[in-house]
Amino acid sequence: MAKQENEMLSVGALKLNGFVDYYVNFIENFHLKDESLWRKFENVFRDKEDIVDNGWRGEYWGKQMRGACVCYYYSQDERLYRIIKRTVEEMINLQEDSGRISSYTVEKEFNGWDLWARKYVATGLIHFYYICKEEDLKLKIVETLRGHLDYLIDRLGDGEGKKCITQTSDAWGGVNSCSILEPVIGFYNMVKEEKYLEFAKYIISTGGSSLGSLIDAASDKERPLVEYPVLKAYEVISFFEGVLEYYKVCKEEKYLTIVENFLYSLQKNEISVIGCAGCWGEEYAQTSIKQTEIMQWPTQETCVTVTLMRIYSKMHMLTGEVKYLEYFEKSALNGLYGSVNVNKLEGKSSKTENAGIMMFDSYSPLIDEVRNRGVGGFKDLKRGGYYGCCACIGAVAVGLVPLMSALGKDGNLLLNYYYSGHVALEKGFSVSISSDYPVSDDVQITINESDAKERSVIFRVPEWCDEFVLKTDSKTYKCEKGYFELKKVFRIGETIKIKIKKSVKRIELNGFSCFTYGPIVLCRDDKKESIESRVSAIKFDPKIENLEINRLPEEELEMVRFEIGDENQKIILTDYASCGKNWDTENRVSVWLKQYED
Repeated sequence: MAKQENEMLSVGALKLNGFVDYYVNFIENFHLKDESLWRKFENVFRDKEDIVDNGWRGEYWGKQMRGACVCYYYSQDERLYRIIKRTVEEMINLQEDSGRISSYTVEKEFNGWDLWARKYVATGLIHFYYICKEEDLKLKIVETLRGHLDYLIDRLGDGEGKKCITQTSDAWGGVNSCSILEPVIGFYNMVKEEKYLEFAKYIISTGGSSLGSLIDAASDKERPLVEYPVLKAYEVISFFEGVLEYYKVCKEEKYLTIVENFLYSLQKNEISVIGCAGCWGEEYAQTSIKQTEIMQWPTQETCVTVTLMRIYSKMHMLTGEVKYLEYFEKSALNGLYGSVNVNKLEGKSSKTENAGIMMFDSYSPLIDEVRNRGVGGFKDLKRGGYYGCCACIGAVAVGLVPLMSALGKDGNLLLNYYYSGHVALEKGFSVSISSDYPVSDDVQITINESDAKERSVIFRVPEWCDEFVLKTDSKTYKCEKGYFELKKVFRIGETIKIKIKKSVKRIELNGFSCFTYGPIVLCRDDKKESIESRVSAIKFDPKIENLEINRLPEEELEMVRFEIGDENQKIILTDYASCGKNWDTENRVSVWLKQYED
């Protein structure tokens, strides 16, 4: 199949069942509908809270608004809409006469994380604009964004009396500030006024950091990210999100190549088995190779997982390349869902007194470690309580998972992930999917509506599957990895049956082994086996060919459960997302295993 751009289906076009839908409902009900939380985030701007420590509390509102809008795009929950509409109106009211919406005073602005927070204010407003139902409110959002960005354009740049954007923060050469590129392009797309594109060009011209040009660094496809001038994973990915948006407007192939090169190096050198990056704190550190080591905490940050998923989704929709769907799925089913604290427990971790259990855990362990070791981006709030960056960012990825499961373009339907539910492509054509994807092998697709037009239904054939067999009423197809396109006039009631065969596979690295089942990473949990020694240490050789592998019934919250071993020992491995969530005591987990030698 030729490369093509793909688009998200219309608002509310998907209604899925099972765990994907469960996670969206969970996050909406226990997180995004918490009106007291939105008011706390508004107060950050009302009280200029970030001046006490040049902090980033101002990011919380916009991050959470973006996630709320993406979840609403899928769920169409009207109570959620009313809640976020109210807080958008309140943020508009908090705008100063000058146009500023900042968590810093004028005297202390353009410092610390001021522009980073203003980026997220703009991001949140732009996302709400595209789901907003009231035309008068949409007009107010446009004018609010205009004032918000004009204030910056008048004061930042190369001109006399202006400050260079890379000098507006002492963190990471100002790459945090330069990541405002993405919403600047977003606003340009709304109003098509040249000055916003010119401001974007100015940001691009800086290279993204005073420590060295990230754009120049990414011109070399083989350059490892540990040799980039900035190593902070989350902020660097955020900047390249902006470069990608700039390419979409300017259409200069150079910038698409830059982003592709960056993502190539990221995959080759930095991505862990659970689909995150960074293993020395929150920085790039050759994670692909070093992930079997006891790493420097905090590490494997949820903000990184989520931002990776965002840029993967954008790259797939732009290029049609299936590899970005593979990357997205790995991050979603392991890193993302592993961070969601579905138990909703209150309390403190025995590791860190500031690590109250929030809706999203901030850091993901890979070897002999525990979850809940701290709240990423932790900041006290002036009027009581505290919050963190990962807790705010997670919702956007939870909403993206169902939205990326099926895409459309020119009357054709692209099925990426075969989650059970209903998918409406356009008026007159819809399908239902029955499956336990990705756990079971069997998928059945039924045509619910058809307008008798010839169209294509395009099926992703996962890289991880052993065999992909598709059967229509009259034919059987054994499909190659990538895409399979079925073009015809589909009949109402017609069924398509798919068998996606998979098996437990082993990955080897540095003498350690990790097991996967399709896109699911398997993990050992010391509370599921009452392990008192190192969780990574096992008594059998995981590399032998005749290991006994038995599928067991799943227990609560698990997707899969296996017993694996030989006559010396049998261990329990379950899906990574379900592991490490026993908060009564420290709950150690390990995806990497090695034979213990006495």
